[in-house]
Amino acid sequence: MSGLLLASDHDLLLRLLRTPTTSPLEAGGPTQLWQAQTAYAEAARAVGFRTARHDCARPADVLRDDVPAVVRAAAGTPGFLAGQPSLVLRLGRALPFGATIMVNVHLDTAAGPEPVAFDGSRFTGRGAVDAKGPAVALLAGVRQALQLSPAVGRDVGVVLQVVPGAGGGALGRIGTRRLIDAGFHGRLNVFCAPTGLRYVTSAPAEMTARVRADAEHDASVLLGFLAQHFAAALGAA
Repeated sequence: MSGLLLASDHDLLLRLLRTPTTSPLEAGGPTQLWQAQTAYAEAARAVGFRTARHDCARPADVLRDDVPAVVRAAAGTPGFLAGQPSLVLRLGRALPFGATIMVNVHLDTAAGPEPVAFDGSRFTGRGAVDAKGPAVALLAGVRQALQLSPAVGRDVGVVLQVVPGAGGGALGRIGTRRLIDAGFHGRLNVFCAPTGLRYVTSAPAEMTARVRADAEHDASVLLGFLAQHFAAALGAA
């Protein structure tokens, strides 16, 4: 992919890396997801995408029994949902489900300082791998696909979901799920994640274990037990 990246892609990635988008659920500082998504939409417009939707979840989208308690609690915090927007970009006109590809990428990051830099071959910074780097590479890939085939965006629709809520236990409950419910998906749905350049058909993030414990039990003890249990049960698998 490095050969497909232009100087403008480098500039976009550095701009995104310098824009703080730590998930509030990671106990980070002020997040600038609106600004990061707007910058991304501007770059996508040069490829041919248009903005189909850019808004935030409502309390009704989050205050559900099947949403993790930490997310429901945060949803009641003033300004939380308003700072967690989702962006939908579309290439070409809306096409039927069977002729549409959806790609999902998140711009929120985990907490922790990580110097932003580019030494000519390697980017560093919070989100360089997960998942601001993949977000920029995605635009470069679509740009190359358009050069190779006029069917892209004409006979095959492309929808990009640019979401928050990957970190801190939200697992798509703030962004991805409501976009899927609104019909922004296709026959092929690709979720960007660090996989060592492998294509996988499923991921652990698709499942959330629900564990209940009495208050007197320490969470670290419970997690330690689960860790050794899974290690023994799954082994080399």
